[in-house]
Amino acid sequence: MIGIVLSGGHSHRMGQDKGLMIHEGITWCERAAVLLADFCDSVLVSVREDQPGYATLPGIKLLIDRKASGPATALAQIHRLHPKEDLLVLASDMPLIQKQTLQSLLEARQDEPNMDVYMYETDGHLQPLCSVYAQTGLALLANAVLRGRLSFKDILPELGLHRILIPASPEFFPINSPGDLRLLRDL
Repeated sequence: MIGIVLSGGHSHRMGQDKGLMIHEGITWCERAAVLLADFCDSVLVSVREDQPGYATLPGIKLLIDRKASGPATALAQIHRLHPKEDLLVLASDMPLIQKQTLQSLLEARQDEPNMDVYMYETDGHLQPLCSVYAQTGLALLANAVLRGRLSFKDILPELGLHRILIPASPEFFPINSPGDLRLLRDL
């Protein structure tokens, strides 16, 4: 299994690259990579070509998303490069995700091994950016992207989902704007 940190967003609302923001002495990208490394054989960070700063992060292996059309497209590209691998995916703008949260995804995969995707659902909202994607699900996702479907909202109904139902949690609140940073200070 490969760990994937998705860090290729434009961060327009934040006004700076979220993956390079620092919390508790480490960039959000590095924190996500460290979490994934506990569960994966290797970890890759998906970024756009025009994102400076990532190449200097210690121990980070970059994967350049040349199409830069969003996270579904990035996952489709990664699947084409690694078609035999399942992916444990975490967005860098979820700096509150805990190790046990990822562990629970992997336990769900072990308990019900024939699903395409394992993901959390918080109060009716799917969390595709903190999920395990099996090879079968990635193939379906890549096919959907080829057909022009770039939104998880459009793609996920085509996949066999194992949903882990939980109430809303700050862990899953993406930090998208300077006002959202209060979540980090308040916890």
